[in-house]
This record gives sequence, C-alpha cells and structure tokens, in this order.
Amino acid sequence: MANLKILYKNKESNFWNRHKPKIASTLFAIIIWFLIVTGGIFEHVTTIPIAIPENEQNFVITNEIPQKAKVRIRGQGVNLLAFLIFREGKLWLNDITWKSGTVTVNLSQEDIVLTGTAKSLNVIDLLTPKQIRLEMKKVVEKTVPVKPEFIIKPKAGYTLVGDISIQPAQVTIRGPETFLDSCTFIRTQKANWENLKFPLRKRIDLIDPNIPKSRLLVNKVEVSADIQKLMEKHLQGIPVKAINLPPRSNAIIFPSTLSLVVEGGVQVVSGITKDDIVATINYARQKRQNEKSFTPEIKPIPKVRFRDIEPRQFKIILERNESERR
Repeated sequence: MANLKILYKNKESNFWNRHKPKIASTLFAIIIWFLIVTGGIFEHVTTIPIAIPENEQNFVITNEIPQKAKVRIRGQGVNLLAFLIFREGKLWLNDITWKSGTVTVNLSQEDIVLTGTAKSLNVIDLLTPKQIRLEMKKVVEKTVPVKPEFIIKPKAGYTLVGDISIQPAQVTIRGPETFLDSCTFIRTQKANWENLKFPLRKRIDLIDPNIPKSRLLVNKVEVSADIQKLMEKHLQGIPVKAINLPPRSNAIIFPSTLSLVVEGGVQVVSGITKDDIVATINYARQKRQNEKSFTPEIKPIPKVRFRDIEPRQFKIILERNESERR
C-alpha cells in the first residue's frame, strides 16, 4: 500500500513537471486577452430593472407590468463587465399622471439612469418596452373588526371572568377601494389555550386577507382573559320590587323575597351580598301579556352569572294608595 502511495505521488509530480510550461503560458495568454478585451470599446444588449417613483397621491398600480427593460449600451470592456455584475442602472417611469383608470407611459432612452461606475457607459437605445400601460385605483383605508379563531378553556374548577379582550378590536387595511369592498373582518391565527388556571395574555398574528395590492397596518393583536378560581355563593332573602304599577296603586308581592346562586370568579363573587342584588317585576309589561303569575328580572352584575333563582313565579295583589287619593 505504501508503495502505491509513493507511485501515485511520483506520477502527480511528473505530470506537473511535464505540463507546467504549458499551463503557465495558457494562464498568461488568458490574462493578456482579458486586458486587451476589457480595454476595448464594445456595444452590448442587456437588461435593467424598471423602477417607479414613489407617489404621494394615494393611487396604486393594479396590473402586472414588465420588470426589466432591454437596452443597448456602449463602453469600455472593463466598465461593461462591471455593469453586468452590479447592474448599476434603472429605467424610471417618470412621466406618470396619477389618476383612477388607465394611463399609458411612453418611454425613451432619456428615462434610463446609470449610476456608479456605469456612468461612464453610453446608452445607445432603449429596445423594449417603448410604452407601458398602467391601470390605477384610488387607495383607501378601511377599518374592520377582528374575528377570533382561538379557543380559551379554563381548567375544571376555574372560570372565565368577564369578556375576552382583543386589542385592538378593529384593525385597518389599506388598498384599492374596489378591492376592499369584500373585506368585512380580519381573522386571527387559530390557537387553543386549555386547562388555564391564571389570567391569559398572548399576542397572536392576524391572517392576511390576501387582497391584491393591499396590506394590514397592524399584524398582531393582544388577547387577554381573566381566569379565576370558580366560586358559588347562595344568597337568600333578596327583596322583590314591582315597577310600572297603575297610577295610585301599591303592590303586595307573594312571596316577597327570592334566593339565588351567584357564580363567577372568587375575587368578584366573594364581595357580593344580597344588598347588591336588584330583583324587579315589570308589572305593566307582563300584565299586557295576560300573565297570571309574574317573573322577576335580576339586574346584571358584571363578571358574574345567576342561577337557581327560587321561586320563579310570584303573585301580585294591587291596592289603592289612599294617601294619594286624598
């Protein structure tokens, strides 16, 4: 094996020794050719990017336009080579009338701007395109609600207190007016938050509605949810009051009180007493419905729920208010 390695190295060394003059002369010839070529003057057909100046008139081009222009340029070989590498030039669409509708822009070689080392080159001709058709639409901003696509589930024995907050609840999309007509809401990314024991606060991405030439001004929203340990409190002896009685009348209600269960987060429910509960019977409204028994209404309290209201039906006896009659 050692002998084979020595033999291989000897062959490699012999190859280099035999061909070294030829390799050197070839490299020298290439260098001389490169110097001669890059020092000469040549014409070349190539492409440059087409650029559109920024407009402050709130219009957007909605059709596809050419991305490159074909041009004929002349210059020293070394400068042409640099241009082909760095592409220091653009065809600017300067003569644009910004308005809704279709506009045709005529182009010429005067619209070509070369920069950097390419300034030493001469533009001989603009080959294509000679003109470009632009379709424009007015750009507007539209505010739409955020539609949640996530699920929030507290752990058993815990509860969601109040409403889920999305900030901002509405977002703005900017784009062509006619394109935005179909956009009525923006969805969030899908998410599933389960077995929660503590308040939730997460940032979540919005799904781009993929409307051509449009963009969302906000890409994320913050989701907040108050998760607390579930608490139930049974309250009794809550007085029931009748409202909207006939003129000069008093109501006797049987029974006169009710009981219920308050359910919600421990931090909220722990501070609620029966004095915080308002139970009323709208006599006039229920009487118009020919009800023989009356159902009380419980005034809502933020972030709690009521259940097991007892009794559900009440009797009312009206009596004339003698003091008002006198």
